[in-house]
Amino acid sequence: MKYILMKKTIAFLSVTGFWPKTKESTKTRAFCILFSSSFLLFGSLGYLIVYRKFGSDDIDSIETATSHFGVLYFMFFWILKRDGLVHIVNLLSDFSKFGEPRFFNDRNRQLDYLLQYCIFVLSVATGGVFLCPIIFVKNCEMVKQEKNLTKVCGLVSNVWAPFDYSEYPMKRVVSLWESYCCFINFGCGGIMSFTMIKTMEHLHIRVEQLKDMFPDVVNEKNLAVRKQKLEKWVKYHLHLYDIGELMNNTYRYCLSVIVLCVGILFGCIGISTMQPGSSHNSLFLFMGWFQSICILCMVGQRLLDVFLSVGVMAYDSAWYEKDVDFQKAVLMIMIRARRPVLIYAGPFTNLSHLLILGVLQTSYSYINLLNAK
Repeated sequence: MKYILMKKTIAFLSVTGFWPKTKESTKTRAFCILFSSSFLLFGSLGYLIVYRKFGSDDIDSIETATSHFGVLYFMFFWILKRDGLVHIVNLLSDFSKFGEPRFFNDRNRQLDYLLQYCIFVLSVATGGVFLCPIIFVKNCEMVKQEKNLTKVCGLVSNVWAPFDYSEYPMKRVVSLWESYCCFINFGCGGIMSFTMIKTMEHLHIRVEQLKDMFPDVVNEKNLAVRKQKLEKWVKYHLHLYDIGELMNNTYRYCLSVIVLCVGILFGCIGISTMQPGSSHNSLFLFMGWFQSICILCMVGQRLLDVFLSVGVMAYDSAWYEKDVDFQKAVLMIMIRARRPVLIYAGPFTNLSHLLILGVLQTSYSYINLLNAK
């Protein structure tokens, strides 16, 4: 399968098993990898349940469980809806009907730079999550002795296991497995979110191409040729709406994680950073999550705005100087353009700047709730 878009991203996901190499590829390998990386989630939950550690006194394990639940939830629905994403990439890679946007190569290069930045931040965040507990292990041991805690220091999170892992070599085994979970969940999950970001940006590029085509339609003096160009332009407009609707139906389940658990996660991170003896990996966790959510919301807002701008662009043209049939068609275009493409994050809200504020407001409420005595 050959793709024009996101070659490096797709190559990475193909190697890790999350992207199909052929049309006949199944999702079995992807779900097996997902299951193997769920150790931190179920281990943390088991630790909280067996040792009755629910509460803000042991917020690190709750934070880890919430974070990995969110990532695994996102990745599960991403894999489940993978065929829709492949179809979107194929549609955006097809330039046979409407041509290649004149600024496609420049914008694609900019998106590659954004990918490099995201990979750098993800690498720092993922490395920080499992390295900070090792670096600050002495501080953890001091707090452990002062408060007479039973936790094992030097790990991303304490987990329940049917064996004692407080000493080497079993502690090394648990540490390596936790590191593997962080790499798969945060690293691959971040790249998965970037595939969605990049497809939305490429749809944005197509809408800009659509806007560039409209002056050529309006300025055409031959009535019959202008009618043909307008029909082609309208077909392109509807085609982009269809891609946007497919994006919404494919992405909304994955993105519902933002509403479902990110507010809780940020609340736990806020409490964790204020506690003495913190391993400081919460800051790296926040860095990775907040970057992805901000970019997703900003790209969703850009997509909303550019679809609305089509109607403004049509209104600002000299459409009123043309024949009556053309004027009626442009009026219908302006009416249709008042309904933008919205990428929903769950059933109630869509990707926009307001969603970022909503997440921060929710996390502030959880911080106050967890701090209440």
